[in-house]
Amino acid sequence: SEKRLFDNGANTIKHEGIVFGCVHHEDNPDFALRKVPGLVGLGRGPLSLVKQIGSSIDDKFAYCLPPYRNEKIPWDSSNSAMMQ
Repeated sequence: SEKRLFDNGANTIKHEGIVFGCVHHEDNPDFALRKVPGLVGLGRGPLSLVKQIGSSIDDKFAYCLPPYRNEKIPWDSSNSAMMQ
């Protein structure tokens, strides 16, 4: 397990005991050029990132999937970002 710090712009949230994994080799021919920057569990299971940190983020979580060729991800960490 790990200790991770998340900065939401107003303060830093510390999480200890997060199960966090790394990938040293990824073999999936569906990914163009085999460039996978990382993996994160977004499922509903107990080891997903959302389940592990949910209570400290009011069980709210959102992510953005930009076009494949986009180098920058627009990010809004304020409360104005709402899922509908």
